[in-house]
Amino acid sequence: MRLAKYLLISAAFFFQLKVAQAQQSIRGYYVDAEGTRRDAEFQFTFDQEDYGEFVVLGEEPKRVLTPGKVKEVGFENGRLFQSETLPDSPEPVFVLVMRDGSLDLLKWQKNYFIRQEDQVVALKELTSTKDVNGQATKVVTKQYQGVLMSLLKPSPDQEDLSKAIRSSGLNDRDLSRIVDLYHEANGLAIDRTASEAQGRPFSAKIKVQAGVGIQSLVKNFENQGFSYQLESGMSTYVEAGVRFRDFRNAPRLFVDLGLAYYGESDRVLAEASRISYEFDGTQTFTSSSVVIPLEIHYIFSKGNTSEWYAGTGLSFWISSYENESAEFTLDNGEPTPATHQDDFVSRKPASVSPNLKLGWAKSLSSKSQLFVEAKGDLLLKNYEMRPLTYYAIYNLGVLSLSAGVAF
Repeated sequence: MRLAKYLLISAAFFFQLKVAQAQQSIRGYYVDAEGTRRDAEFQFTFDQEDYGEFVVLGEEPKRVLTPGKVKEVGFENGRLFQSETLPDSPEPVFVLVMRDGSLDLLKWQKNYFIRQEDQVVALKELTSTKDVNGQATKVVTKQYQGVLMSLLKPSPDQEDLSKAIRSSGLNDRDLSRIVDLYHEANGLAIDRTASEAQGRPFSAKIKVQAGVGIQSLVKNFENQGFSYQLESGMSTYVEAGVRFRDFRNAPRLFVDLGLAYYGESDRVLAEASRISYEFDGTQTFTSSSVVIPLEIHYIFSKGNTSEWYAGTGLSFWISSYENESAEFTLDNGEPTPATHQDDFVSRKPASVSPNLKLGWAKSLSSKSQLFVEAKGDLLLKNYEMRPLTYYAIYNLGVLSLSAGVAF
């Protein structure tokens, strides 16, 4: 009941936060059809590779840039998009320029292209099937390797370039390296701004946070009508870790890997009321846990400087538990109730718990965030109760409320 109450309080706290969901934007420029460069601020939510159009903010009516109406759009983060008509496509599209030099590497909807002057050539794998011992077998032909050898024409002394082409896969890393080697081997210039913007598949930030853990015993098995609860259920909670985010192909996702500590000094309260006896007892204890949480999150709402996210994952618990004192009374109607001082509580030393998380974050600067989180863990069969000959198993629910900084 205590844990449910705190969950309701936490939910009310989160949803009463007044978060300004202003339109997120990014600065940059565009080059119009006449070749004039104009600075602009664009509507922007997540860094992505494919755009059908770009919306310029601060103009009424709203200006929408579409392929063919502008030649180029550039963001301050280095992303570069150009209007281009691709092979087998009658209409121009905005392609991502991954390498900008004498030879350009382009990407559109996970397909790759090489542009040399006015010629645009697709890089493809061809898939076919052939019969092998009566079984249809899939065959993949790396046609793009032949195309690259034909276009780049590596000389006999450019062995590194030839080897890179022959061993390449159809992916960002290998194709970018080939284009870089081509420019280096031939002494040609390449725009490093566009290259660096494509070179970061994700970002990593250090995060630290602190708060409280609110713990509650949840019945798993009990065979004598006893009830058990923690007197306060409060514990100290601190965590440090790494936050991986800004994934190039999944910008709404991020992953946390942490190392946390929970410390508590509390009492287990036990009671039972039966026809033949009354039972009342307490067990004082101290406990601490080192926890390794691993969680994946989804950003479901994003504003100009803030975002809401939800996550799930697993927590790996290593717990140290020590009983300090115990006392329980068994009153069966005798003139003097029987009093015992035997420890009757134990805790499992290692557990794995599923967890759920709800969080809100606000940017403090271009490189740091303040965040507030509520996380729930459920440790199955974590506590055992053995007063006299009676036995019970309890799960442990943990609600962690914290605030922290990622930088």
